[in-house]
Amino acid sequence: MKILQETIGILKNGGPTVWKVLIALLLIDMLLIGIYVALGMADIFLGFDKMPVFWTISEDFSAGEIFNYMKWIFMCGSLAVVFYRTRVALFASLSLVFALVFADDSFQIHERGGAFAVNTLGFNPAFGLRAQDFGELTVWAMLGTVALAALAIGFLKSPREFYRYGYFFVAILCGLVVTGMGFDMLNAWDGLDAETALNNSLTGLITIAEDGGEMIVGSVGCAGALAALLASRQAQPVHTYQSASGPTGLGFRG
Repeated sequence: MKILQETIGILKNGGPTVWKVLIALLLIDMLLIGIYVALGMADIFLGFDKMPVFWTISEDFSAGEIFNYMKWIFMCGSLAVVFYRTRVALFASLSLVFALVFADDSFQIHERGGAFAVNTLGFNPAFGLRAQDFGELTVWAMLGTVALAALAIGFLKSPREFYRYGYFFVAILCGLVVTGMGFDMLNAWDGLDAETALNNSLTGLITIAEDGGEMIVGSVGCAGALAALLASRQAQPVHTYQSASGPTGLGFRG
C-alpha cells in the first residue's frame, strides 16, 4: 500500500503537465487499441479477412509498437538526464533497464535469442508450450538478471529519498513482465490452438491484454519519467558515495 501511495504521489507532484501528458498518451493508446478491435470485429462480422499489419498492435513495427518504442526511448533518455543532473545512481540503473526494454522490444532479442537457445540447448515442447517459448523464457531470464543487478546497485548506491522513484519504475517493470511475458506465454499455449469461436475470442482478448496492457503501462511509465525530469530541473548533484540513509541537502523530492 505504501508503494502504491508513493507511486501515485510521484504523478500528483508532477503537476498538471504530467497529468495532461498521461491523458494524451492514454488517449492515443485507446485509439490504437480501438482501431485494432474495430478491424478484428470487421473480420468476424464482415469477412474482412486481412488486417493491415500496421494497425495490428501485436506486430513488430506496427503503429502501436512504434509508439511503444518512442516511450522506451523517452523513459531511457529522461532518466539519463535526471542522473546527469543529480548524479543519483538509481536513475542511471533505471535508464539502463529501459534501454534493455527498448533493445529487446525493437530488435526482437528474446525471439531471436530464443531460437538460438533452442538450437543450442535443445529444448523440447512441454506443458503446452513450444520449444521456442522455453528459449524465449531463457533469454528473458538472462535479461532479467542484468536488470535486477543494475537495480540492486542503483538502490544500494542511492539515498533513500529517491527510493520512491525506484519503487515506481519497478512497478512499471512488473507490469511489463505480466503483460509482455505472462500474457505472451498464455497466448502461445497450445490449448488455444484449436480453431473454435471460443478460442479465437480468448486469443483476441489475451492479445489486447498483452499488447494493449503493455501500451498502457508504458504510458504510465512515461508520465513518471516526465515527473522525475521536471522535479530534477533545480536539483544539485548528490555525491553517490554517501550513505543510502545519509543526508543529501538536495531539494529534489518529486
